[in-house]
Amino acid sequence: MTWNLPKGRGTIKGEERLLYSRAISEMTTEILYATNGEFCAGVGIFDSIPSCGKLLMLDYVQHHLFEKTKEVPESNAVVDGTFGAVIQFLRTQLRMEVDQSRCSGPIYPNEIPDFWRRLVFGVVRERKWKNGWKLRPDGKKKVHWELIMDRLHDRVLSDADYELAWIGNNMEEQTELHQVMGMPPSYFESIPVKEPSATKMVEIIQRLIKLPSKAFALVRGVNPDEPDF
Repeated sequence: MTWNLPKGRGTIKGEERLLYSRAISEMTTEILYATNGEFCAGVGIFDSIPSCGKLLMLDYVQHHLFEKTKEVPESNAVVDGTFGAVIQFLRTQLRMEVDQSRCSGPIYPNEIPDFWRRLVFGVVRERKWKNGWKLRPDGKKKVHWELIMDRLHDRVLSDADYELAWIGNNMEEQTELHQVMGMPPSYFESIPVKEPSATKMVEIIQRLIKLPSKAFALVRGVNPDEPDF
């Protein structure tokens, strides 16, 4: 059953899984090393969650996105907003790559200047999207990458209602808006998972960091224990 995609329940596979796995792994690292725990992806509902909760939600989302499960993930602002945060993280990486590509060269000696663009391009190539965007792995037009990210977002979420969860501080006004929009109060409930023990939390972190290796093994047919790219 797994994720309730707009076109039916299913899982994310192939290059798309590899892309999201890498993004979630990088987000996990940034959350762990963020100063004072202040990691912000740019999605209000996700950014408002404490670091531990962010990691729990990333694990919850990746599990239902990638694995076949008997249960369907809860549909609420926190769950949807977590995936929205992954997309927003990717948007940020793409913008930074494009900006850097217009400079003299990469900031770090071993940096791959079009790393994220190549991952996104892999999805476009695999899914054979031909919309006249003339997308290239080293493309420098942000609008092309934005259009791709919009399409990837809409493949998993039918809307962006999660963005309405934190539009202001007046809860009465928010409740009225949600009623007008026809969104049930349950949509804005809190994290749908319980905080685990310290041992389980370590396991979750290790699993999130190793996501790219597993995805890479499935896509490329290599040993998942080998270092990923």
